[in-house]
Amino acid sequence: MPRAHRAHAEWTPSRLIGWADQTGPATGRLVAGILERRPHPEQGYRSCLGLMRLGRVHGLGRLDAACRRAEQLRSYRGAVAGVMHHSDQGTQYLSMRYTDRLADSGIAPSVGSRGDAYDNALAESVIGLFKTEVIRRQGPWRSLEAVELATLTWVDWFHTRRLLEPIGYVPPAECEARYYEQAAVA
Repeated sequence: MPRAHRAHAEWTPSRLIGWADQTGPATGRLVAGILERRPHPEQGYRSCLGLMRLGRVHGLGRLDAACRRAEQLRSYRGAVAGVMHHSDQGTQYLSMRYTDRLADSGIAPSVGSRGDAYDNALAESVIGLFKTEVIRRQGPWRSLEAVELATLTWVDWFHTRRLLEPIGYVPPAECEARYYEQAAVA
């Protein structure tokens, strides 16, 4: 067996879970959950190793706190039942990392049929609105920074101050906050 492959042969689910447990109990549970949901645990090794690498970058305490938060959000346990990611048939579906990311989050990928734009119609209409209201109306642009600032300003307005008729003439952020308040009470 090539030397580069010998290290991988020594990886086992119990070894990865043990390593994660040394970081903290939440990290151990999260790694165990990632490995459990894969048809073959080896498919989860890279996700787990990437997660553990974050401990070296940000510190073990912060990693375990983030894993605890991920548990609270159920982000690695099937997230929210019925969540599906819609996208065009594009190169992102050729990426194993992209597919793994969706699977780790409990999100089912969905691809529309060829020639139908229903999957991303909302995104396309928002982008069209943005181009009409900001890019064309306020241009020409002198720098990339000016475009970035205008974009951030518009996105902030669009989400926090724009009054939307279908939700009772309140901004989307306010409607979303009410939803989560009601969900917490229920």
